[in-house]
Amino acid sequence: MNQPFCSPVKALRSVLDAAALLPSPSPETIPLEAACGRIAAADLCARMDQPPFDRSPLDGYALHSADTAGASRENPVTLPVVMKLYAGDAPAAALPAGCAARIMTGAPLPPGADCVLMQELTDSGEETVQLYAAVKPLQNVVFRGEDVAAGAVIAPAGTVLTPAHLGVLAGQGYAEVTVCRPLTVGILSTGSELLEPGAPWAPGKIYDANGIQNAARLGQLGFAVQRRHCSDDPEEIAGQMKELLAEPQTSPSEREWQRFRLSMELVNAQESQYTRVKNEERWKRLEQEFYPALCVIAKTQGGRVELNIKEDTLIGQLVYIGEGLTLGSSNPEGLAAFSRIVAAAEDIFVSIHDGCSKFQFIFCLHDKVFVEDHAEQIAKIKEKIRLHRMETMRLHRMLSGKD
Repeated sequence: MNQPFCSPVKALRSVLDAAALLPSPSPETIPLEAACGRIAAADLCARMDQPPFDRSPLDGYALHSADTAGASRENPVTLPVVMKLYAGDAPAAALPAGCAARIMTGAPLPPGADCVLMQELTDSGEETVQLYAAVKPLQNVVFRGEDVAAGAVIAPAGTVLTPAHLGVLAGQGYAEVTVCRPLTVGILSTGSELLEPGAPWAPGKIYDANGIQNAARLGQLGFAVQRRHCSDDPEEIAGQMKELLAEPQTSPSEREWQRFRLSMELVNAQESQYTRVKNEERWKRLEQEFYPALCVIAKTQGGRVELNIKEDTLIGQLVYIGEGLTLGSSNPEGLAAFSRIVAAAEDIFVSIHDGCSKFQFIFCLHDKVFVEDHAEQIAKIKEKIRLHRMETMRLHRMLSGKD
């Protein structure tokens, strides 16, 4: 039975185009410590200079640089120590000329001081201090706003917040941040051979590993996930898809899901105008040219090759697995053959796991042939989308008090 079909790349593009029609996820304000991995809903900007004052980056002595002129181990300069400053202290007075202030890492410079001499270049005196080196003006000073200036954008809208972002935001006094609500992604694993992990194994069956792996990865990326599996029966697949689309578990509103369903309906109507017809020439090249050529390359590289052709979808998969794949001028024939494979492939996936490289070349072994004009149906769906968009805009205006 001929089914509407598109390549994996086209299918992904169709889904992304449909998803792009969805309104931006609604924002929510959450505690800063819960924001790692979430997406900033608006620019997060610095509320203050960081550091908020000129400070010392090391333990030593705050000084007037002019007072250190000519200082050396042979001819030290001796100054009275008139104050001590620790991190968290606020200077009570300006530093007089001809005096030193004992200062610790992170402490603010007292007014008047324009440099810091590290304690290793002194005798570490408490009442008086001997200086063994001259210091230039502004030497060993971290200036106010040097790390982040007030008003600077720390994380632009759309940024996935990392622990580093959270640390900077905490340093700015943020206790909460506004982020996008997470989207829900439905995963439907299809295959009559699939078993849910934990179910008793039966001959001819395999456990649904891909569904678990993909759900875990999506969860890692911050999505809420609804996972199911079903047989290869088209009607059951359609039913499961409708249920997944009809039961959003988190953020998107019902109107957003209506719009998404209309967008997917449009994609299906457009694709159903075509059927797929086996391309004998591409099939032959994959089996008789690309597969043997990659086997020869694998033999020289110590790898192995797999060829998988799905006759129901007319998709071919050529896989190279090995510790590496190195081709250069020393093997011009192999390099040329590999280049032809790359050029002919519809898509290429490369992964590395435990030092093992895996190259997957995807080939479309079919042509799309126009069989039926669905222009009227497509026009009706587009009109539904237009009306839905207008109604959504009207509701937004009403809720915002503009109507």
